[in-house]
Amino acid sequence: MPGDGSMLLNSKSILDCEDNALELYNEETTQILNAIYDIENYGCLIIYKNVNEEHIYKEDVIKACELHDFMKMIEHVDIKNGIDFLDENGYLVIKRYG
Repeated sequence: MPGDGSMLLNSKSILDCEDNALELYNEETTQILNAIYDIENYGCLIIYKNVNEEHIYKEDVIKACELHDFMKMIEHVDIKNGIDFLDENGYLVIKRYG
């Protein structure tokens, strides 16, 4: 995952967390969200990209939102297997696992 100009913000991916690591993952996620919510709210864009082979042909979808509402923007997509936060060349990236 990281290595292409991106850096995982949690100490490990949600996909690599066993039951005993989930508590730390959740604490880190809370810290990441709190840090974001401490930033002044401003307009931003959410870009939905499909990277799995089944859906790679689909066009990216771009939606506007306020920074503090970004988590509401991903509620309508499949995240049943969790999300990861990455810094990708200075952009906040939320990788979802459905």
